[in-house]
Amino acid sequence: MDGASSIPTRYLKVRDEASDNREAFVRSVFSDLTCLPFFDEGTFALSRADTDYDILILDSSDPVRMARYLRINRALLRNVAKFAIMQESSPSRRARMLMAGCDDVFDCARTSPEEAAVRVNAVMRRYKARETIRQEGMRTAADMAQFAAPHTLTPRECTLLKALAGQPGKAMSASQLCRFVAPQDSAQFKRSLKFAISRLRGKLYPHWRIRTAADTGYTLVRVDAGIPEVGVTGEAVRRRQPRIRLPQQELPASAFDQTRSAA
Repeated sequence: MDGASSIPTRYLKVRDEASDNREAFVRSVFSDLTCLPFFDEGTFALSRADTDYDILILDSSDPVRMARYLRINRALLRNVAKFAIMQESSPSRRARMLMAGCDDVFDCARTSPEEAAVRVNAVMRRYKARETIRQEGMRTAADMAQFAAPHTLTPRECTLLKALAGQPGKAMSASQLCRFVAPQDSAQFKRSLKFAISRLRGKLYPHWRIRTAADTGYTLVRVDAGIPEVGVTGEAVRRRQPRIRLPQQELPASAFDQTRSAA
């Protein structure tokens, strides 16, 4: 129970005839607990201005009421583990709280504090793993921002660019890229690698290029503005330049045309 008890927890309590039993159960599981009265309106109880918290416990004597509260405050509780405490509940009432967004539901009349602590720790491990993945994704997006706009890249394109950017100027073979991007299915990905490279080329900033060499593979290189890329013909450079359309102007009629119109 040490793992669950040491996690900052906020408990929103509803006063009724069974509230003391539910509170006693919560306090037997969590020691780092802040108890606040539940209000349907307002977000004061969810504020992190004074103290932070990782777990929110709802005193769910009324599943419909709590489900509405979770739905309204979903944005504020995105990275908070949510648990519901009930007493003498039916399967349908517990299912309603799970469908509303709770990570788990405890019936204090049927669940021991030891079991509740184990289940809380299991949920928190999943949250921690998800947060680790999110932070890694943010770091990767920040690293890739110098090559392309991160929001335009698919997860696979981002991984492909990460592989090429890991050693800019050095070639990576098709097999190496496939093992990096799709280690579980590299043979399948190899068939679509050229298409993936083509799409990624279209999303790079203008001063970055992906060169292709039949004997070495693919290389990410930086191209200085105004200087043609090595190995690129003048015609290819001209094709890359945007076409500028000049506005058409009417030419004055010739003397011959004016004489003709007068006749």
